[in-house]
Amino acid sequence: MHIPKLTDYFHSFVIPYHSNKELLLRSLKMLINTLPPNISKEIIIVANNRDKNETMLDIPFQDCRVISIEQDLLYARAVNIGIDSCKGDIVTLCDEDIFYLAGWYEPLFEKFVSSVKIGSVSCKMLNPCDNTILDFGIGFALYNNVHPTRGLPWNHPYAMFDREVQAFCSAILMTTPDIFKKVNGMDPCMAYVCCDTDFGIKINQHGMENWVVCSSMVYHKGISSTNNIKNTRYSYLASDARAMFYAKDYALLKKDLPKWLKTTAQIFCKTHELCQRYILVNLSSYTSAEWFINTIKEILGVEYLSVYTYNPHERQPVFIELYDKISLNLIDSIGPIIYFVDEVKCLRQNAIWRCLRDTGKDIAIDINGSILSFDEIDLLYSNISPPPVR
Repeated sequence: MHIPKLTDYFHSFVIPYHSNKELLLRSLKMLINTLPPNISKEIIIVANNRDKNETMLDIPFQDCRVISIEQDLLYARAVNIGIDSCKGDIVTLCDEDIFYLAGWYEPLFEKFVSSVKIGSVSCKMLNPCDNTILDFGIGFALYNNVHPTRGLPWNHPYAMFDREVQAFCSAILMTTPDIFKKVNGMDPCMAYVCCDTDFGIKINQHGMENWVVCSSMVYHKGISSTNNIKNTRYSYLASDARAMFYAKDYALLKKDLPKWLKTTAQIFCKTHELCQRYILVNLSSYTSAEWFINTIKEILGVEYLSVYTYNPHERQPVFIELYDKISLNLIDSIGPIIYFVDEVKCLRQNAIWRCLRDTGKDIAIDINGSILSFDEIDLLYSNISPPPVR
């Protein structure tokens, strides 16, 4: 049996680029330095901007080709043009704001060629600020997409195995030009967000699988930065794109958050013991919180002594100060608490709460299906080392 090798293929890399030449050149240099030196490759940069100066790129690296277009194409159209122009047997989409880690490409390739059923693979994308996870696959709840493991340290047990997923972030995405064309590429109706999620759904609809690969890691500026063009220039398009996505794909989506929560619960219970009854404190900003709360109850097999809701009035808050957001009477509660939040990371640095309350049996659960012991949160985030260099 022939085992596919990197050298058996011609590798294309497509980078949709709009602005920030300095970041692009830095990212390109890291890309070239972290790719296997013996592969045949091309790097296609789709430079699109109404400002001609932004599309005039002086690229000092070999194997790079620039397609300059004096329009704001937005992501989906730029990707389609790039892949239509590539010559590779395998093509990898790479955002312009990626910081590559050594050894990221080989495990991605090995996973992709491991089965003819696989139509795409993506990697584990890390927050450049704190070594936590930005994206590692996308799933779905009642009305929302969810991002399993988001906000956890890169090496948390929940994130240390490959997973088949419905969708992914295409900031790094490996497929083939033939597969890309077979599913009709990225949908320009979702100009800047959700077109990659839709692409993953189309892969599934054609009987193929999407996987995320735990040992393939890069840093992604993405949503970690407030200076992200999606937020600073094109935020007005996001709601339209999401509306288009759900209008087009809602009936095709599998509500897989319960399945993922069951997986994390099994891992959590290897080192922790769940109580039979909890007070649930709902600190989530999601209108479908009741669905999540009922799902938690069913999957964990627990009962609720009572349920309290405190709206944080903010989506994905960075911090939730418990002493300032919920009733102080809960400090004296004998029953253990489940804190249900948008992201478990927001509960760190609640020193006074831990000082005044016995939190030994309290747990935190977020909409992405992560379960943490409340007492371990600060320690978990106190000093996250970067991934080792291969």
